[in-house]
Amino acid sequence: MIFPTTIISGPEKKALTKLAELCQKLDSPLNVNNPDHFHIDENSGWGIKEIRTIPTFLSRKPNKHQNKIVIIKDAQNLGTEAQNALLKSLEEPGKDNFFIILTQNHLSLLPTIISRGKLIKLTSDKSSLDSKDLIIPPKDPLRALQIASDLNLGKDDIQPFLEKQLQLHQKNLLQDPSGDSLHSIKNILKSLEMIKANVDPYSALDWFFLA
Repeated sequence: MIFPTTIISGPEKKALTKLAELCQKLDSPLNVNNPDHFHIDENSGWGIKEIRTIPTFLSRKPNKHQNKIVIIKDAQNLGTEAQNALLKSLEEPGKDNFFIILTQNHLSLLPTIISRGKLIKLTSDKSSLDSKDLIIPPKDPLRALQIASDLNLGKDDIQPFLEKQLQLHQKNLLQDPSGDSLHSIKNILKSLEMIKANVDPYSALDWFFLA
């Protein structure tokens, strides 16, 4: 059984594999030229304007398949306003309409969106979650800023870095509960919210290291 809304959270490669699997189960193969698929991704952008075009697509009859599918990739890039607009479509998707939402971190989505669908959590490969990559910012601000500088991250690298640190700290918290990891998790979530609100990624990175 495929739920009207499925949220896939995890590494991009695994999420895309799961996406193709779900489309196949709906007898509507994943294909950029499939007229019964509507894509929200890097090509369309993740703004509220794009989200508001979804109801028009859903109101039409399927072209070649029984179902119509809205596919949203990298949903962590949706701002709060766009997510609220999306929520209206999720509440009443209509007959034979499906949403498949991909995100690297489901915590970046509104709880009301998560509650509307089936959440599938995909684990990262062990090699990509090596505990040696865990960073606990030192309390010395100068040392913390030096570590951040040594990472030499570009603007586009900061969000994936923070999302990986979130996974590492969550894993560390389960294995060895400590105030340090809990504090870091709160700071990372705040940093990710800042990026989603279009704050300069470098400022968000500084928040993680200095807050």
